[in-house]
Amino acid sequence: MGKSKDKKKDGKSALNDDFITVQRLSAEVSGKAQKYARIGTHVFVPFEFDDLTIDNIKIACLKHFAVDPSMTCDVVAGEQGPSKAWDKTTTKIDIYSFNLDSMTWSSTPCPTDFVIEEEPFGVGGFRKAFKATSSAAEFSKTTWVVKTYLERSIDDIGATNQTVEQHTRKVVQMHYLARNYAARLHQELEQSSVSDVFGETLKYNKVFWGKD
Repeated sequence: MGKSKDKKKDGKSALNDDFITVQRLSAEVSGKAQKYARIGTHVFVPFEFDDLTIDNIKIACLKHFAVDPSMTCDVVAGEQGPSKAWDKTTTKIDIYSFNLDSMTWSSTPCPTDFVIEEEPFGVGGFRKAFKATSSAAEFSKTTWVVKTYLERSIDDIGATNQTVEQHTRKVVQMHYLARNYAARLHQELEQSSVSDVFGETLKYNKVFWGKD
């Protein structure tokens, strides 16, 4: 369990809540080795107890992942030692959301702390992508992707007489438009009972515009 610290590192505040690092696993073993399959990446789960016991770990996980009361939570011992998650630092990002119905942006940002991996898991021609997690209620259920622009991309955006903010807003707006079209198509196919004939439709995740 990572303990809270008051020190700062590289201008970013350290995590200020006690937490444990959890790796979710499949409910059943599989494969020749008969092992539990990993589900997603490691998640930082808030831990409000003084004693690190199995029962307290279960309670924290049940609460964080909003597990159905009819289901149970088991803890599997691993070969790795204690995590050094307390060395992680958080980055506060001001999150802005776009409302497609009213075609407006939120006027007030939602400041949210994210733990962002130091190394990108992907680099494209325009941006770098980093995995990130958050203990904030709205963002705690999954692993997020934080994208930052490459230096040359910022120059390319400037050459079109746009700011990075203007460009990012347009990217998010176009994503929500495509997400809406895909959702409406899926709904119409389901209502017409022809989804099996048409095949699987595209699905778009949520995206936000963020400023740190």
